[in-house]
Amino acid sequence: MIPAIQEVQEALALIGLLLDDMETARQLVESEIAKIKQDPVEVSELIIEKQLQPLLRVMTRSSFAALEGICYRIKNLALVLCNYKGIPVTQQEQENVLEKRVNQDGKEVSHYLETLENMKFSFKMLNKSFGKEYIMVSHDKWMKMRKAVEIRNRITHPKNLADMKISGADYLDESVGFEWFSEKLDDCLSQSASFPKLIRSRS
Repeated sequence: MIPAIQEVQEALALIGLLLDDMETARQLVESEIAKIKQDPVEVSELIIEKQLQPLLRVMTRSSFAALEGICYRIKNLALVLCNYKGIPVTQQEQENVLEKRVNQDGKEVSHYLETLENMKFSFKMLNKSFGKEYIMVSHDKWMKMRKAVEIRNRITHPKNLADMKISGADYLDESVGFEWFSEKLDDCLSQSASFPKLIRSRS
């Protein structure tokens, strides 16, 4: 099997597992919300938030862990495809993919993009490996993703007890943000059926 094709197959399998993790976390929250609302006593939004706080925080952290894993995998896949197809990759792009760079002292150091920039860069690199340009359009769903990142950052580095709370509105923002990510990923991977053709089409 051509190494690049094997890389594509493995990447798609890993991405699928990570997407399943994100969806499972969301379904767990929705299932618990449904159970609470089945109670004959009227349940307020405040009670739902109070009972689900640990699960909402776990969902947020696990979903972002999966999201970042997906970004890491697709930008590495893009680098493999670019190299195989002879598409030029800049030093900056390679550093962003490998998450390493050489400092002024000649030492290799870690190099990480901020979460939002990493998402945009990952989609851009994957499109580049297809010979296409990725245009990022800012809209409501993207703004929800920005809000989701703020929520993740807040509960990861809490300054007080209030920072640990994820409200019902926060959860809805996160859901829309993760939906945006899945849609963009689907847009990029919609060409997956033609990966073998794209790989063999190098000149």
